[in-house]
This record gives sequence, C-alpha cells and structure tokens, in this order.
Amino acid sequence: MKLRLRQAKTSFIRRSLEKSGFYEDIIFADEFVSEKIKKIVTEWIFNLQEFRNIEVKKFRDLFKELDEIVFPIIINESYGSCSLNIEFIDVQGNKYYMSKRNLYDYHDMQTYIIGRRNSSLEPLVDREFHYQINEDKTIILIGTCILQLNQDGTNKDAVVNFSYDYDERTTQVTLRSYASSNKIKIKYPTVNAEFNKMIMNYLFESNESKWYYYDVFPILKWMVTAISDERISISVVAEVEKEIVSEIDVVNGIVQKYTVTKIINEGEMHIIKKLFAKELNKFLAERELI
Repeated sequence: MKLRLRQAKTSFIRRSLEKSGFYEDIIFADEFVSEKIKKIVTEWIFNLQEFRNIEVKKFRDLFKELDEIVFPIIINESYGSCSLNIEFIDVQGNKYYMSKRNLYDYHDMQTYIIGRRNSSLEPLVDREFHYQINEDKTIILIGTCILQLNQDGTNKDAVVNFSYDYDERTTQVTLRSYASSNKIKIKYPTVNAEFNKMIMNYLFESNESKWYYYDVFPILKWMVTAISDERISISVVAEVEKEIVSEIDVVNGIVQKYTVTKIINEGEMHIIKKLFAKELNKFLAERELI
C-alpha cells in the first residue's frame, strides 16, 4: 500500500514538474538521458517535499549559486540508479558534473555537489562545490574540495577541503594526503574566496615539505601576516598517522597552546606541549628569535 501511494505521488509530482516548466533552460542529449534524469530528480524532489517541506521551483535554481555557469545547459550523460550523477556543458562550452549522493538518506537529503575537472576555467584542478538547500528555499555553499591533477589528468597526492560556518563566520580548511593519514587543519575568520585561494596554494606548496607537520608556526605566521588582525582567533593543527604532532591555538589575539615535535633520529621524536596565555605579537617575536 505504501509503495503504491508513493508511486502515485511521484507520478503526480513528475507531471506537475513538466507542466510548470521545471526543466526550463535544460537540454537533454537524448530521450534515454531525459527519462533517466527525470525519474531520479522526481524521487529527490518528492523526498525534499515529503520529509523536509522544501520546494524547488526550477532545476536550474540548483545551479544559481555558481554564477559562472551560463544557461542553457546540455546534459550529455547520466549514470547511477540510486543517485543523481550527470555530466553537462554550459552555453560557453565549459564542462561540469553534478552529483546527489544518498538520495534516500533522511539526514542527507539537502546536499549536493557541482564540480568541474581540468576545465579551461581552472586547468589541472578538480574542484567540487558542496551545496545545501535550506527550508527557506535558499541554497548555500557549505564547502569546497580541491584536488590537483598531473599533466596526464591523473590525481595528485594532496586534497584541500574548505567548510564554512555562516553562524560563527569561520572557515575551516583541511590539507589531507591520499598517500598517508597526514593532515593539517586551520580554522580562521572567514575572509573571501580570493583569500581562500591563497591559502589553498600555500597549503599545496607546504605539502611538499613534511617539516610543516612537525611545527606549524610558519603556517600561523603566514596566516597572521595575511589577515593582519591583532584580536584574531585561529587554530592550526597538524596530524601524522592520526596523532597530533604540532598545534597552535589563538583566541582573541592570545596564544593559549603551542605543540611542536622535535625529531631526534629516525626512531625517536619528542612532542613538546606548552600551555600559556601570551599575546600573539609577543609570541611571534619570541619564536622568531629561536
């Protein structure tokens, strides 16, 4: 009974979407692609309405926060049966992909990804934009994921992830290595997209040297120079093999924690942790003298 009721509701929603011009400015490569996408999208729209009371007026609205996309778009390919995975091209010839995973996951209905790989807009980069649809019909960018590519198009070792907290007005960026469990996390006051790009480039360059993991002071110094705020709150944490080997915690311009690892030899290293309350400028000056 429940299955038949769901099928009846989704059939009604699909007809309603068609009549309302839901797919305006969307061109499908062929009938097979059209049928497959409309079936999956209808299921997603049904779940959003049924369980989250969220209504999406137009399919193109899901792309409006990424203003580089120029409509109409042509969807060339769709793959997967329980998730939405499409590849499309905009009117300027730029290629993108869109992914909505966990289509039936109650806790993850509102998120989806738009990405581009090795685009002329950003060569040798695979960049994903992670979005969330809110109950008030707004769509916000909750994170980005950047993966560098080799000249042959294969993935490089490191990936940088950004996540955004709009309530706290903070950004967290994480540099992670695929080859190991090494990780660097930085939490800082949100600035802008251009500043995030500077951090991304800095972290990718830092990944070339393993010493940054054992003493994150140079990262803090770079961040403080770039932001230039005496009352800044910032956290920098480096992990090697899932263990914190270096850390600096600054709250309102006061350094409260500093952890650094001294490498003695291949079989010995010392982790030194200092807890104090020291003004940031004084801490920077004293550390420079060492």
